[in-house]
Formats: sequence, C-alpha cells, structure tokens
Amino acid sequence: MKKLRKREIASLGEGYWSDGHGLYLRVYPTGTRTWVFRYRDGNSHDCKEKLGEYPEMTLAQAREACAQMRQRVINGFPVREVTWTFADVAQKWHEHRLAGKELSERHLSTVQQRLKTYILPKIGKRQIEELKRVELVQLVQSIAARGKIETANRTAGIIAQVFAYAEDCWIVESGHGIVAATLSRALPTAHPQHFATTDDPAKIGALMRAIERYSGSRTSGLALRFVAYTMTRSGEVRRARWQEIDEANAMWTIPAEHMKRRRIHKVPLSRQARAILEQVRPLTYNGPDSLIFCRDDSQPRGRANTHGGEFSDYALLRPLYQAHEKSGGAIPKITLHGFRSMASTILNSLHWDKEIIEMQLSHMDADRIRAVYNHSEYLEERR
Repeated sequence: MKKLRKREIASLGEGYWSDGHGLYLRVYPTGTRTWVFRYRDGNSHDCKEKLGEYPEMTLAQAREACAQMRQRVINGFPVREVTWTFADVAQKWHEHRLAGKELSERHLSTVQQRLKTYILPKIGKRQIEELKRVELVQLVQSIAARGKIETANRTAGIIAQVFAYAEDCWIVESGHGIVAATLSRALPTAHPQHFATTDDPAKIGALMRAIERYSGSRTSGLALRFVAYTMTRSGEVRRARWQEIDEANAMWTIPAEHMKRRRIHKVPLSRQARAILEQVRPLTYNGPDSLIFCRDDSQPRGRANTHGGEFSDYALLRPLYQAHEKSGGAIPKITLHGFRSMASTILNSLHWDKEIIEMQLSHMDADRIRAVYNHSEYLEERR
C-alpha cells in the first residue's frame, strides 16, 4: 500500500486517504485535514478515533500516535489512556500469560499467590506510573527481612515483568520500567538450596529396598519407585493415566498439559518400570482414562480411581520419611525431586551424553528439542 508523503498532504482532495496500519487522513470539503485511526474493537465493530489535525499534528506524530493506539488494541486495552493501577496491569499481564499456554498451572498459580500475598496489598491500588523505585525496593527488602530471600527475588522478578508489560502495551512511557528493573541487586545474596539427595550406591540401594518394604499405601510405594525409575517429576506420575502407556512399545507418552514446559514428553520404560505397572494394574485399572496410581488402594478396584483420586506430593514423601526415620539416619532423607538430581549426577559421572540425560529429564529448551528431532528424541539411547 502506498504511504502518504508530507509534500502531497496539502494537495489531497476530499475523502479518506490511507497511510496504512489503520491511519487515515480525512479531508473535509472545507479543506480541514484530520488524522483518524480506524480499527475493530473486541466485538469486531468498526471504530474511529480522532488523533489530531494537520498541520498541527505532523505525519510523523500521527504515525507514532497510531502505532501506540494499535498496540493497545492488540493487547486488549482502550485506545485512549486511562488511569491504570498496578493491580489492573498485573491482572492483564497474568491473563496474557494464561493465554500463552506455555507455562504450567502450578507456576501460574504460584505467581498469582505471590501477587496476592506480597505485592497487591502494598501497591495494588497505586497508579503504576506513580510508583517510585524506592517503594519497590522497600517492598522486596521487607520480604527478605523475614528470611524469605528466594521469595523476595521471585517477587522482584514479577514486579519487573509487570512493568515491562506495561511498557509494551503503552500504559507507561517507554523507559519507565527501569524503576522496577534489577530490584534483586538491593537484596542479600540467596544461597541456593539444593534438593536433598545422594549419589552413594550403597545408600541408594538401601533406600530403594526400604521403599519396597513400606507398610503404608501399596500404590504410593509403587508410585514412588516409578518416579525413581523414570526420572520424571512427581506431578507427572501422580496425574498419569493408563491411556498414556503403550505397552507394546514400552513407552509412556506424557501429554503436554501435564508437563512443566507444555510439550509432549516420551519416556521409554525399563523392565523395572514395566514390572511396577504390572503390579499396580489389578489395583487401579478401571478403563483407559483411570489413574495409574490412585490415592486409596484399600477399596475394590476402580472405586476410588476417579479424577479426584490423585496422590499429593506429601503422600509420596511419606515412604521416604519413614525409611529415613526407621534407619536412624543411615538412609538419607531425600526429596521427590532428589531422585532426578540423583539420576543426573550418577549418569553424568558415568560419562553419558549430556544431551541424552537432559532429554530424559525434559530439561531441553524448544530450539534444542527441534535440533534432536532427527534423532527421534534419542529414544534408543535413552532405552
């Protein structure tokens, strides 16, 4: 589409003259020239917004104003600036992340909880463009002062992302987001807390034997061993259903909605993992959509196996705690995620290819996953 030229504007006749991207110059019979932004709202209605008159508003200024309004429409905001509180922008930002479907429900829930607990009670009702850096620094420092240094850093990141989103949507002026940038530098250094685990073969053997002897729920003990044998996250095992298992090819295909990175993940099943499935099938199988590991195996098969029968993480931790306590500390106290750390440490020490290990752990980013598709996701090596 041919764009308007400054030298042509004064000679244009009556009508609407397009500059592209929704910007028009309307020329009236009187000769008055007005810049107009034309767009469709959320209900697909044709709308017009007057920007200003030429020559008081130049072509360059009209294009800039049009770009700002167009970006606001794209992001679902009114074309004209309104007063935005931090809570308003945070809500829009969170809805934007929900629509992306790239983040797990657990992560999104954690972010929402931090907003409600630490941020909105302090600054939620304030106009976002009026917030000063010193206020934001004081907010995150007050969290750190309670010993929650990691939480303070996470909260600082959330605030920075909300401000960046406000800039992208033209809610605040470009550059205003710097007031919320690098808030973490005002916080004490967080010392990373690694997941409790062990890489001592003797202790690992003792731990696995103790889990086998667990006297509580039989299915929780089997689920815990399945976590260890597959190197998966506990949530992926807790939500696993029989329809995800391809017994003929010894493959577990975890659906994208159960994965942290929202991508389908294939897990080759070892003979030990397949043996666990054989043991648990008589206890829980009630059709393809039933849970593999349900919460109560004391009732007749299938009766407790409903969508609400998932184990909690704590239920799976119980065998680990019991093994640790009964051994008097000889058996290490590890976390559910500790099994993944254990597997990674041991496999790396045995000089397995790091790409294969990372693929098994579902740690690889999108670009690296695309790069290995030609190798069938290293399925044979992972077997």
